[in-house]
Amino acid sequence: MLDEYKQKIADLYHHRSHNYDKAKAECDKELEALVTAQGILNDITIFFTFGRKPVDDIS
Repeated sequence: MLDEYKQKIADLYHHRSHNYDKAKAECDKELEALVTAQGILNDITIFFTFGRKPVDDIS
C-alpha cells in the first residue's frame, strides 16, 4: 500500500513538472518571435506561479 502511494505521488510530481516545462517552452517560443535587431518588445507583465491542490483521497 505504501509503495502504491509513493508511486502515485511520484506520478503527480512528474505530471506537474512536465506541464510547467511545456508552458515555459511555449512562452519562450512566443518571446523569441518578438526579437528584433534592436532587442525585444514585451510590454506586458508575466507572473509564473506555483501551487498545489490539496489531495483528499489517493485511492
